[in-house]
Amino acid sequence: MPSKPGPGSIRGVVRVLEDGSALPGATLVATSADDASDTAQVWSALADEHGRYQLLGIPDGRYVVTAYYADLSQAIEPQPVRVGTARIVDVTLDLHANDARYLE
Repeated sequence: MPSKPGPGSIRGVVRVLEDGSALPGATLVATSADDASDTAQVWSALADEHGRYQLLGIPDGRYVVTAYYADLSQAIEPQPVRVGTARIVDVTLDLHANDARYLE
């Protein structure tokens, strides 16, 4: 009997807009876009020294991925995640921006 695939994941790299360098230490948060805000499930991770992050154990659904670094944040439009798959969501932060942006 074939095994059932496990939950999905979201992974990617956080980079600096100005020079494309990795941004270690950024916090990445995935929030369910399919649930009401007071019941939404949340996953979080820190970017490693190469700017890479990985959010594991994510069930089927749509998720808003937000990167935080210092006083900056960058939200990415809802991304679909499917069982047994890894969704790649790379994020670029503008270190000179003074407000959060929502990208597609």
